[in-house]
Formats: sequence, C-alpha cells, structure tokens
Amino acid sequence: MYGKVLPYKRRIHFDGNSLMNLAGTGTAPGVTQGYYLGTKTMSLLTATEKPVYFCYGVGGRRTQVLIDEFPTKILPNFQKGDIVVMWEITNHAHDETTDTTGVILYNKVVDYCNMDRSYGGYIILITGIARDMTGFDDANISDRIFACNALIRANASTICDGVADFGALSIFDSKADVANSTYYMTDRTHIKNAAYDFAAQTLATVIDTLLLSI
Repeated sequence: MYGKVLPYKRRIHFDGNSLMNLAGTGTAPGVTQGYYLGTKTMSLLTATEKPVYFCYGVGGRRTQVLIDEFPTKILPNFQKGDIVVMWEITNHAHDETTDTTGVILYNKVVDYCNMDRSYGGYIILITGIARDMTGFDDANISDRIFACNALIRANASTICDGVADFGALSIFDSKADVANSTYYMTDRTHIKNAAYDFAAQTLATVIDTLLLSI
C-alpha cells in the first residue's frame, strides 16, 4: 500500500535545468513559468488520488550548480522521505565538450543522487534529451547526453530509486528530433507543452511505482 514509511502525502521536489521550469508556451527560454513538468505530472497523480504533494524545486541550473545549491535551495525545505525528481545532464554536456563517453556527466549526476540520499530522500532521474542550440552547442552534444543516459540505465539500481527515461521516448531519442516543431521550440533545446504532456505520463508512472515500493 502507499505510504508504508510515511502515512501522509509524499513531498516531491523538481530540480534541474530550464526544461524543468519552462512552460513551453513559446516565451524566452529560461523564464520561470510554474514548473510545467511538475504541475502536469502532479495533476496526473492527484487525478487518481495518489498521496503526493508538490513541494518545491529549482530550475535553470547546471548539474554542478544543483550540487552547490542543495544546502541553501533545497535542504531548508527538505524532509526525510521526500522524493526528488532531477532532470539536468544537457547543460552540463554543453560545458564538457570532450566527454565523448558521458562519464563526467554521469559522475556529476551520481554526486547529486548521493547528496539527496544522504539526507534520507528518494531520487528519480530523468534521462537527457537531444538538443542542438544553434550557435551555442557543438555538433556532438547529443552524443554526450546519450552516452550519459546509457550509464544511468546500466547503473540505475545502485544510484537512484527510479528512472524516467525521457531520452528513450520516440520524440527525444534522436538528434533529428530537435527539428520537430511540434515538440521543440525553434532553439532546438527547449520543448513545448505537447512534449511535456507526452513525457509527464512516463514520469507519473515511475513516481507511482516508487510510491508503491516505499
């Protein structure tokens, strides 16, 4: 049954880059508009009376910034047993231009998982999606993101409590997908509401599975 450890509603934090806080309505990337992925996912869960509560979150960050800010941005509002949903990878991939195997990206993700778990939290990772911001990213950025995704999948049972594999979804799993204007904005990095709506189904299922196991 739900809530075997904590009988009240589970608090869920949504942390990550601008994909975690952009509503996808076509406004400038990086503008906070209410954590669209979080609100969409929570609406799916609460519609079926899952014991969850939208707690808090930080967006627009690189992985290292999430690590650095955890003590000041997350921990003050954190309780043992909380669930953290973390979606980054792509911003860090922009910085690590020579990390063709994804190891550096992966190790930073693991550092964040370990930090969350050290305070008694549960963590769900979202894998990275293809991106190609014209004039900003190099041509190989999606390869590095996908390499990190492969490491997450291979080690998921030891580094986190669940994986929402957005990087394997048909709308996100190829460099060619960034040209699909149904799901991606013109910058080929940020995504539209249709993409969030599609992906939120996957995340809600992963959260529900975790709720049943803790």
